[in-house]
Amino acid sequence: MPRCLGDQFLPAKAVIIATGGLSYPKTGSTGEGHKLAKTVGHTITPLYPSAVAITCNDPWIVQREVQGVSLSQVTITLYRENGKVLASEAGDVIITHWGLSGPGALRVGRLVALACAKGQGPLRGEIDLFPGHTWQSLEELIREKAAPGSKRTLKNILSTILPERLGKVLITLAQLNAECPFERLTGSSLEFLVRQMKALPLRVTGTRPLAEATVTAGGVHIKEINPRTMASKLIQGLFFAGEIIDVDAHTGGFNMQVAFSTGYVAGEAAASLACRKV
Repeated sequence: MPRCLGDQFLPAKAVIIATGGLSYPKTGSTGEGHKLAKTVGHTITPLYPSAVAITCNDPWIVQREVQGVSLSQVTITLYRENGKVLASEAGDVIITHWGLSGPGALRVGRLVALACAKGQGPLRGEIDLFPGHTWQSLEELIREKAAPGSKRTLKNILSTILPERLGKVLITLAQLNAECPFERLTGSSLEFLVRQMKALPLRVTGTRPLAEATVTAGGVHIKEINPRTMASKLIQGLFFAGEIIDVDAHTGGFNMQVAFSTGYVAGEAAASLACRKV
């Protein structure tokens, strides 16, 4: 298969295209591989971000009240317009001024991007700050932190189980007084506060740009590639490896494995073809 380099043609028995997707273009993944594949007749499925941070327009996020706050092992759940669950993932989360980042957020990013591409956004979401607790056990935990007859303020008590700035946001959302002594808090007010902690509401508007995504979804259609060799079914001597293929996995580690595995298979098959005597 000849390869064109400027005005030069370099003859080759085998060529592997492993140019990546469109994520982090400064590293060289600018989409040239997709253009080459399309030029020779391959189908390129729509490209969109996968493993990507999500954007939200909730006032407590965009006003930067909790920018930089890290949350350990929370659960993010997203809902469709009909109330059905679109995605639910657990993991660490970092709150930014535009939304949510960190492993937990990146794991739902792909479905958010796909939903928005279909015109289904914005999406309603929730963060369970204490997925290891039920509503009842979380309320009991808060009561334990506030000893009987305690005059500790609500703000002070929440700071023992949550980042202080996030505690203030929860108190505001529950329309409570941060300086209120816990002993004066009504049962219904405490119940509402706990509900905020178990289902902190989110309004998800989309994702960060594809250039900022960890992984690119979409690419050369897998039906046009031999899975045993990564060889093109359309062009003799052409092989594909890595993110240029329309394959993306759940987390970064799995995507790296896809790249390593397809690269190995494509390399073996291409070398075998190149060494074959005609």
